[in-house]
Amino acid sequence: MAPLGTLIGPMPNPRNFKARIVAVITGLELGTTPDFQMGVDNKTPEYLAKYPAGKVPVFEGADGFSVSDSSAIAYYIAAKAGSESTLLGQTAEETAEILQFILFAEADFVPALIGTLAPLMGHAKFFKPAHQQAEEQFFRFIDVLNTQLINRTFVVGERLTIADVVVACDLLYSFQMYLTSEDRDKYPDLTRYFTTITAEPAFKAVLGDVVLCDKRIELAAQ
Repeated sequence: MAPLGTLIGPMPNPRNFKARIVAVITGLELGTTPDFQMGVDNKTPEYLAKYPAGKVPVFEGADGFSVSDSSAIAYYIAAKAGSESTLLGQTAEETAEILQFILFAEADFVPALIGTLAPLMGHAKFFKPAHQQAEEQFFRFIDVLNTQLINRTFVVGERLTIADVVVACDLLYSFQMYLTSEDRDKYPDLTRYFTTITAEPAFKAVLGDVVLCDKRIELAAQ
């Protein structure tokens, strides 16, 4: 089978994992760019001529179609799988719920996560009041997800959907870098959900074995 297209961007990255996981689930072949250098390849005149914002990842289809944003790419790949796939939901209501969770993850949770982790990793200047505010939002959204996942295996319905792919990938750094064993004990339903989803074969094929945080990441030297 010829590749559906190429996912362009650094490969060991949660935002790229989404499309790759969906490709494994659907059995669609997806080309990748393992030598892509973030901050270099997405700043070239050629790249910026195609994608002026310099965002990654982007998808370039074999048919000439292109799209950016990790969740949009994952959604497109799921849609290309056709009626055989239930990743996008089986009813209008399920599809609406799927989009609700995707938008929550991307618009609410991820900015709080970045505001919490980026200064500690040295990717942004550490300003204590701003970091405290981001951390408060981070834990508020973690609590929201934990509550919503009580008695649920999947975020929508009774089977894996693209909402699980997006939510689990957006949670990845939280569980790897910030949520310690003590934290995870406070959010048992979210922890159960995350460990169950990332143990799915398609996730393990892309993520490998996810090692949970032992010690919370600390402030890097500024």
